[in-house]
Amino acid sequence: MGNPRTIAIGGLLLLGACTGGGRTAAPPPAGGPAPAGPEAPVSPPGTDPVIRNDLPPVPVRTGTLRISVAYPGEGAAIAADSNFIFGTVGRGDARLTINGAPVDVAPNGAFLGFLPVPADGVYHIQATGGGEAQSRELRVRATGGGSAAAPAGIVASSVSPRGTMTGYAGERVTVRFRGPAGGRARVVLPDGSSHPLAETRVIERAEGFQQDQAVAARQAVEYAGSFPVTVPLRGSDGAAPTLVAGQGAAGAAVVELALGTQTLREPLPLTVGVLQPGAVRVAVAAANRPTAEAIGTAVPGGNTPYNWMFPNGTRFTVTGEREGAYRVRLTDALSVWIDADDVRLEGEGAPAVAGSVGTVRVDPAPGWADVIVSTSDRLPFEVRSDGDRELSIHVFGGQSRTNWLHYGPEDPLVRRVS
Repeated sequence: MGNPRTIAIGGLLLLGACTGGGRTAAPPPAGGPAPAGPEAPVSPPGTDPVIRNDLPPVPVRTGTLRISVAYPGEGAAIAADSNFIFGTVGRGDARLTINGAPVDVAPNGAFLGFLPVPADGVYHIQATGGGEAQSRELRVRATGGGSAAAPAGIVASSVSPRGTMTGYAGERVTVRFRGPAGGRARVVLPDGSSHPLAETRVIERAEGFQQDQAVAARQAVEYAGSFPVTVPLRGSDGAAPTLVAGQGAAGAAVVELALGTQTLREPLPLTVGVLQPGAVRVAVAAANRPTAEAIGTAVPGGNTPYNWMFPNGTRFTVTGEREGAYRVRLTDALSVWIDADDVRLEGEGAPAVAGSVGTVRVDPAPGWADVIVSTSDRLPFEVRSDGDRELSIHVFGGQSRTNWLHYGPEDPLVRRVS
């Protein structure tokens, strides 16, 4: 299994101190002076209070140039004429433009712009720095505000999903598009088989930073349905899945909308790769951000809560890809999505993600306690709060070889370990 490794979780049990489980300072002796401590600045009479700014400076980063957008997510609906867009380019000396407009880059590589929403829904992002250049396209759905007239045909920008996807044979792909009401819709695969899409009405509201703006809700007619993955498909943008190489695509899928005697068609802009049953790939967390953590979410595409944080070096079992993210399996019943920019894909034939959990040790310190879990591989793990006074550490993919739990010296912060 390789050399033993440890997961050091420092300061976790400070949560216990927040709920009354930590130490308290002894009171000063009766009649004696108060213990010395840091002095707060005192404002002269008649002046405003002194405001201290103890925030450290933004750290300087000179890492690999890599564009990563945190908001908006791929395919996000934006009901405004201008919008925030932010993320990181990996190094603070980079020059960045979005749709030709210069955007300031912070010393740590982060950027934040407020720009017009492109009429075609495509942000063209270009960055240069450290002798490198990188570009990326980010597509959103510019829905506008207020009521909108019914479209005359299929709204091409609404056809989804788009980009690349890899999954197992039999997985279902959900297809959506917008168009006039009262039609009969379906998705047609390259072999001539088809799958119906049902008409639905949805209420769409502005997302993210527009949710507090005075943007009126609008009704839209949407057709939606699904089809199973059977053979590779070729999308219209020429992109290729990264998990499978050299798969020949049967052709492109098409969405159809029949209105009376007229039939409207649009290509499905999705390239599909197919994993054979039981096939997996392995990736390693390699996030290019100050926290050195890969972020896991419940669904791909961003604009979702960051539920998981995996330190760099964590190894994952990859079972699919979609919208620029990899699906990683934690248990048979739980998978999460990690941005492809946050991981490094290992070559085919890499050893499987597996290992064991050994000795667990608790090392008290004056203001906290370190919980150290010995593992034979860098396995994914999660720390959960189970009530006001309990924490649990879940190590995914590991078998228990824990014969010893070392408490260390007696400490009032930790009452029990199991």
